[in-house]
Amino acid sequence: MTWEKFFTDPSMVALMVGALLALLVTYLWQRDPTNEFDLRDLFLDTTTRRMSPEKTAIMVALTVSTWGFVSQIQDGNMTEFYFTGYIAAWGLSRAVSQGVTVWRDKGKSPDKDASP
Repeated sequence: MTWEKFFTDPSMVALMVGALLALLVTYLWQRDPTNEFDLRDLFLDTTTRRMSPEKTAIMVALTVSTWGFVSQIQDGNMTEFYFTGYIAAWGLSRAVSQGVTVWRDKGKSPDKDASP
């Protein structure tokens, strides 16, 4: 896709406007003091409140792969191979994430960590 088409193709312009509106709404949610929505939850570990490499990698991969997916559709190059790869990557990512969580929590016992 050329840069000229990127800014002149009506469907790409609509996609960019939609993405910008979604970002604006997300920002307004973040700024509203009465709302519990917090953008940092997309990147921070829920228990330690420190940056989570897993969550950050997932957000970056989601953004890049989805944009690539949309670009393939826009260029008319989408095939079953790309679609299957996209779905498989996210399914595998979720399975690995769950496996890491189970492995990390394997040594922890709710009875051992609980206070009487």
